[in-house]
Amino acid sequence: MSERIKKAKQRYKIELFAAMALYVAVILAAKIAARQVEEGAVLTALALAPMAPLVLAGFAFFRFFKNMDERDRRVSADAAGLTLAIGIFASLMAGFLDAFDVLVFDDALIWFGPFLIILWGLFRIMLGGRDC
Repeated sequence: MSERIKKAKQRYKIELFAAMALYVAVILAAKIAARQVEEGAVLTALALAPMAPLVLAGFAFFRFFKNMDERDRRVSADAAGLTLAIGIFASLMAGFLDAFDVLVFDDALIWFGPFLIILWGLFRIMLGGRDC
């Protein structure tokens, strides 16, 4: 593995970890702040605030993706396909369980994105990704 790819991998890990930690912090802070805010523009801004760290994580990934070799891009694509399939089934399952009042998933959707990111990472490891 080239020195350029090693540096890109290290940068990606730092940026992704920071973005995910910021995501959790922003969600918690926004939920607490939203209790004291009435409906309107401020509440809308608080509700959408957690999107900013996810955008940062997306930029970090695509910057890293440009530095991958063909093999790692293939592993990433295969992992993304498996993640998509499992994500669809998981969301349908949760939706049906909620619709039939078997389980109630309050605020479940705010954790679905990180769930998919973690799942994708696990599939990359299982499929032999070198940058895990």
